[in-house]
Amino acid sequence: GYIPSDSADADEVADEGTAGNLKWSLTKAGELTVSGNGAIPDYSSDSLAPWSELGVSTIVIEDGVTGIGDYAFYQSGALNVYIPDSVTSIGQSAFYGSALLAVTIPGSVETIGNSAFRNCVNLTSASVSEGLEIIGDNAFRGCTALTHIDFPASITSVGAGAFMDCTEMVSVRFMPGGEVEIGDNLFSRCYKLMSVTLPLNADCISDGMFASCSLLPQLYIPASVQQIGGEYGVGIYESPFNSCGNLRVIYFGGSEAEWNRMMNPVLSASLQSIRVKVVYDAEFEDPFAPEPDDPGDFQPGDDEKDPSTPDDDEKNPGDTDDDEKDPSTPDDDEKNPGDTDDDEKDPSTPDD
Repeated sequence: GYIPSDSADADEVADEGTAGNLKWSLTKAGELTVSGNGAIPDYSSDSLAPWSELGVSTIVIEDGVTGIGDYAFYQSGALNVYIPDSVTSIGQSAFYGSALLAVTIPGSVETIGNSAFRNCVNLTSASVSEGLEIIGDNAFRGCTALTHIDFPASITSVGAGAFMDCTEMVSVRFMPGGEVEIGDNLFSRCYKLMSVTLPLNADCISDGMFASCSLLPQLYIPASVQQIGGEYGVGIYESPFNSCGNLRVIYFGGSEAEWNRMMNPVLSASLQSIRVKVVYDAEFEDPFAPEPDDPGDFQPGDDEKDPSTPDDDEKNPGDTDDDEKDPSTPDDDEKNPGDTDDDEKDPSTPDD
């Protein structure tokens, strides 16, 4: 266990050691710091990292560490992790089954290994930056608290089952980029999935890709897709849309002829059974595109005027300049008739 972070001796070192070429230390408050130059070594489920049996609340990986090895924080009780820009890879099962609440993956990371965040059931937020290229098999599988995730244009490969069994997932979006290879069962059993933006250059709709996505109402399939499901006639073919009972419309970026070339008897029957309408030559609507009338966020110091600040001629009428007349103050000749000048006759006084 560990003591509260506001205790007087919270920052005292409770344990320390080495991991390959790196050093690590653990405070009494449970903050684990890994420092040095090089990668955290690979471990295994049979031979875990030296800190695995210790009470860790926060993981701080310092700049200079270049990689997070396999099983490095397997089933860790840490709730938070800091990953610096020096890290380029996250290994297989690196955070498998950990207690993490959120993770921010910097743009320096190019690869997330197989099962890296699998079964992180408390993970509610995962932020992924431009630069990531490969998401391994089952990388986020079973992250049952994760509801939304966006991926950058740099993605080139997403492994099988990467988001399988993310039962609370509502939205997944890939920014348009280069060609992307997609593995089987990518979103299988994401029961609450409502919105998906596929990579604009995805190569296929893979086997079981949307199986049991029972709330998914519509889907845009880009023209780059050349195959839907596995190769028909080789083994047992299953529709990627099995148990998608709410699917009503598929928008396809290609022509009707291109769509028909991907059809087979099983797939056609599957789509007909749930009465899916296919719209051909559909335009892609980029959810990441800026709104044409959106002025953006004002940044202090910009040369352009802050739209929330009125021009001088738009000031509050009560804040007039000295040389401008206050319209609420009458001219001399508009004074109250009771405040007459001495040389003007009071009309209430009769003539002599």
